[in-house]
Amino acid sequence: MENLNKFERIFLSIFIGWFFIHTIFFFLSTDGVNSSTFWPFTSSGLGFETTYDISEYLIYVGIPIVLIFVYRLVKPKKYADTSIKQTHANVGFFIAFLDEKINVEMLTQQINELTGKPVDYTSLQQIQKDRAIAGTQGVKDWIERVAVKEKYKDFERVYK
Repeated sequence: MENLNKFERIFLSIFIGWFFIHTIFFFLSTDGVNSSTFWPFTSSGLGFETTYDISEYLIYVGIPIVLIFVYRLVKPKKYADTSIKQTHANVGFFIAFLDEKINVEMLTQQINELTGKPVDYTSLQQIQKDRAIAGTQGVKDWIERVAVKEKYKDFERVYK
C-alpha cells in the first residue's frame, strides 16, 4: 500500500467493496440459474437470484482486476531524483556521498544547538554548494565538478 498514490488507494478500496458485494451476489444466487440472460439486463420478473452466475461474476470482478494490472504496467514510474541526468554510476555514488555528508552535518549542527554548543552552518552551506556543482551537467561545469571531487578525498577511499 505504501507504493500506491491517493487515487490508487481510493480505487483499490472501492474495488474491495465491489469485490465483496459481487461475491455475496454470487453466493446468494441459486444453483439452477438462467444463463441465457445477463444480469441486470433481464426480462421482467427475473431477479439476480435466478440470473446471476459465474459469467457475471467473472465479468464484474475480472475486468476491474485486468484494468488495475494494465494501469500499473502503463503508469510511468517516478524516480526519487529525476533532475540529475547521470551518465556514469560513479557520479551517482559521489552525489549520494555528498547527500550523506549534508545529512551528517545537519544532524551535527542540530545536536550542537540542542546541547548549547556553538552552531556553525558554514561547513553545511559549503557542502550544499558543492552538491549543487556536482549535480550539474555540461562541458563548462566539468572543471568545477572535478575540483569539487578533489576536495573530498575520503570519497575515493570509501568507493574504490
